Amino acid sequence: MLTHLGNIAIPPLIDILEDEDTESELRWYAARTLGKFQHPKAIAPLIELFKTDEDEELKAMAATALMQMGTVAIAALKNLNGEAAHQQLQQLANNATLTPDLQQGIAIALAEW
Repeated sequence: MLTHLGNIAIPPLIDILEDEDTESELRWYAARTLGKFQHPKAIAPLIELFKTDEDEELKAMAATALMQMGTVAIAALKNLNGEAAHQQLQQLANNATLTPDLQQGIAIALAEW
């Protein structure tokens, strides 16, 4: 539904994503929605979430959203610290609590590495 709003929805979604006091479930949904938008402004906040958040499922969704954005987001993630990001993705891939969609997104990201 939010994707029908277009670019006007991106800044509020980024605000939700960046607000550490917001419930993890809402931040997860914001990351998922930003991945569907595939807007370049969402790349940096998603990478920051992936790098710094302690919630593994939230990090996995950030990684999945970045992979939905394609090669531009993958390149940006590699440029930050390719080896560390690759190791984090590998750790996430071994998390048995992830949904099949998240597992698939991480597997695709690792395959494209």
